[in-house]
Amino acid sequence: GIPGGGGGGGFGGGEMVQRKRYDPSQGQHPHHQQQQQQQQQMQLIPDQSYLAERADAMTEIEGHILELGEVFNRLGSLVEDHREMTERLRDNVDDAMENTEMAHQRLMRTFNQLTSGRSLTYKISAILFFFFVFWVVFLV
Repeated sequence: GIPGGGGGGGFGGGEMVQRKRYDPSQGQHPHHQQQQQQQQQMQLIPDQSYLAERADAMTEIEGHILELGEVFNRLGSLVEDHREMTERLRDNVDDAMENTEMAHQRLMRTFNQLTSGRSLTYKISAILFFFFVFWVVFLV
């Protein structure tokens, strides 16, 4: 048979093996095309390793974000605890202030009662002394 032509002769029961010939109008030699495909496949490998690195970096970033979320949750609970302690402290200070004012008022009342009682005692003592002097001088 004639290579490249159709016919019954040739290899393996009528099948023909056709080789691609270099055709300058197509631009590249078949062997050069195969090398170019291999280079493109090799370029995909670094791209895949780059993608794997990016995926690892994203996983690491996700882990950091989760850690930050936990830190902010703990910070939120600490702030809440601090707020509660501050409110209790304010309430205790208010109670202490009220108790101090009430104690001051009671002390002032007691002082006024004592001073008014002394003056009454002085007045009664002066009147009794006056009657005693009057009785001794004029009646005896």
